[in-house]
Amino acid sequence: MSAEHPERTPAAWTRECLALLQQINPGYQRNRQVAGRFIEFVRPTPCGLLVSQNFVRVQRDYYLSYALTFGSLPVTTRLYHPLLAGVRFHNSGISSQWRDDFGLSRGDPGYPSGLWSFGPWRSNTLENIARGFALNDEFMYPRYRQVLADGKAHLVRLFEAALRIVPQIDASVPIAGQAARFGVDPHALASYPLVSSALNAFTVARHGRCYVGFGPKTNTVDLADIAPELMVLHFADEFLQVRDRLADLVAMAEAL
Repeated sequence: MSAEHPERTPAAWTRECLALLQQINPGYQRNRQVAGRFIEFVRPTPCGLLVSQNFVRVQRDYYLSYALTFGSLPVTTRLYHPLLAGVRFHNSGISSQWRDDFGLSRGDPGYPSGLWSFGPWRSNTLENIARGFALNDEFMYPRYRQVLADGKAHLVRLFEAALRIVPQIDASVPIAGQAARFGVDPHALASYPLVSSALNAFTVARHGRCYVGFGPKTNTVDLADIAPELMVLHFADEFLQVRDRLADLVAMAEAL
């Protein structure tokens, strides 16, 4: 909200954006598991994934991100985890996703013209963001969906490990104290490749080498060196949130 336009409140922003998205696809609804400075709109897809167009508000600026998620999710402590492909609630914007996930920047062939990444609510913002929403669904959805489909065997392997392990986790005991009985070195849970990497469903499915999150782009880790059991325990908090849906996750991954 600004002094010049007191009507431009976060609540009004949410209503306007939902109306714009429902013009693109009537299936969009607000995810009411998130609140405060986080805003998320989701819609179902035929394969069972949800499309997420989401914002984090930082003072007067709204930052837009795009993701495919394995079901409706609350806000998680980690920006990246295996239950989503793409980004939720990051203060970098859509353009950073194109650079980091697809290797494309503004002006490159294949980079759509008219994307909306972030900014305050100005007089022409809603018009621009309506186009941005549509471009995200047109260009980002098929890219993420194809990578997940091509690499679904890696996701199935990870989710099957979660289905074996997570029901045995005692949520009242630190994960490091339980790692040994799953054949995992507790010291490996805090290893820098896991802590620093942008590991999510997209990078897991793409497999190969993953940037560890700092230093030169050649600073990577081979995902084949990270056992699925280790990854499950590292992301135990996220998997515990969906412990009743783990079998569904396996089925969704198999159906990609």
